[in-house]
Amino acid sequence: MLSLHSLPDACALRLTTRLPALSAGYLLRRRWHEDQLLRVHSCFRHALNLVWHDGRLCTLLSAPAAAQPRAVAVAVPDDWDWRQHCDPGQWLIYRQGTLFAPRHWHIDLTAAPVWEPSRARALLDALPAARLQQVHDLLAAQLQAYAAQQSGHSVLQLLPVATTGLPIAQWHSQTSTLELQRHVNALLGLGRGLTPDGDDYLLGYLAALHHCHRLTAHFRVMANAIKQGLLRTTEISQHYLQLAIQGHFSQSILILIDSIATNPQPEILKDAAQSVMQYGASSGIDVLAGFLHGSRTIALAVAQWDSKRIKQHTSIQA
Repeated sequence: MLSLHSLPDACALRLTTRLPALSAGYLLRRRWHEDQLLRVHSCFRHALNLVWHDGRLCTLLSAPAAAQPRAVAVAVPDDWDWRQHCDPGQWLIYRQGTLFAPRHWHIDLTAAPVWEPSRARALLDALPAARLQQVHDLLAAQLQAYAAQQSGHSVLQLLPVATTGLPIAQWHSQTSTLELQRHVNALLGLGRGLTPDGDDYLLGYLAALHHCHRLTAHFRVMANAIKQGLLRTTEISQHYLQLAIQGHFSQSILILIDSIATNPQPEILKDAAQSVMQYGASSGIDVLAGFLHGSRTIALAVAQWDSKRIKQHTSIQA
């Protein structure tokens, strides 16, 4: 029976494939101090999902891949496919800084640099409404073009102007809590795969809201609505949505938000959006669609705040 004492000696380790760890997400930092067994949850060509003893998940990602808060980027051979080297339900050993699949491969995590984003949050509501609309239109056109070329289609109507997919209610910060809960419930678990389309859409929406200081209350309402409906969806989706509720997002999303906030050239924005969309079969597309919904919510709120401020200024002058 596999146990923590099953880790082989140095000679036996040399007989397995060594996979260098290129980076580890900042939320895994404390985990590396605990020897334990991990269970394989699910395998894909470029990703391996693992479960810790307390039920939390972490992911091994084949490089190159955008860093994630609870993931390890691993350098693998060009033809590497995690499905050929692990099976769901299989147990792996983590002991003395080494993650080991008996008779197959091992990863030394002790020297992996920690990826951690800047503590300073880029704030999208610091931008004028016109700028937010300009960026939205640029990225929406890119989303439409990219989605049309993909074989793994989302079941969602990605944009209000789209002619295919299931329509999504265009809620905003003034939508009632009851209505928001209804809209969230309709999206949770909607679609195919381990992270259904509706869940990815909600994650993208949360990413935008988390970077809007003046819509903190709306973020909390959305977060609570998602928490109440989490059992409607998969374990993997629950994992990512819980991270988003806590304000933890992938490197690709954060780069996109930083790019928007620092007012770069259109090509830089397009490259950042492309990195988001390339994740998974359709997950990245759904995340960007949800993010654009969030940016519409922010732009509407900013326009309303600006209008109110102008009216107050005019009233004072009169």
